Amino acid sequence: MVEKLSQQRWRISCLLTGIILFSYFGFLLLLGYQKEWMATMLFPGCSLSIALGIGMILLSWLSTGIYVWWANAHYDPAVAAFRKKDQE
Repeated sequence: MVEKLSQQRWRISCLLTGIILFSYFGFLLLLGYQKEWMATMLFPGCSLSIALGIGMILLSWLSTGIYVWWANAHYDPAVAAFRKKDQE
């Protein structure tokens, strides 16, 4: 039970971390190697790099929210049940 719970937490953490790292380094590589493309103006005052930067911030919030939801819905109740069973 404990090993399974630990593996689930590890999997979800690694998945969300991988998504954030992939998108973050992808964003940095685009900034470094596709400067002209990233400077494309979407509308006055907002370039593609600004829009993608805002997207990175929103993705970070979203991944945090997904983890918090998962922890509250699955992990915390399982830990509470394990502790209750262990105390009996």
